[in-house]
Amino acid sequence: MVANPPPPTDIPPPGNFSFPIKVLNIYNLDTLVTVPCFGDELPIQAILKSGYLGKPLATPSIAISLRTLELFGRLCLCKSSFSVEAFAKVICDLYAVSLCSLMSFPPTN
Repeated sequence: MVANPPPPTDIPPPGNFSFPIKVLNIYNLDTLVTVPCFGDELPIQAILKSGYLGKPLATPSIAISLRTLELFGRLCLCKSSFSVEAFAKVICDLYAVSLCSLMSFPPTN
């Protein structure tokens, strides 16, 4: 008989709280937002309600705005050869970071 795995320990208990998350948003160049979370809502659900998409984890560490993703999708529809790399370079230019440091986004200064 296989036992059920233990529940994740990084999910905050139910209730009303807020938490900060690093973000990418080319429309306002925010690097950090505070996301409100209400009731039984999971952090990833609260992030989505705030207009961002995070990694599919219980507590994501970074999120990208839905409007930014929509822009990328529209660019690809108009120019199918427009690459993720080109879009990443645009984002890096807007945030004044090098492409190499994108993995450690946002900058800490």
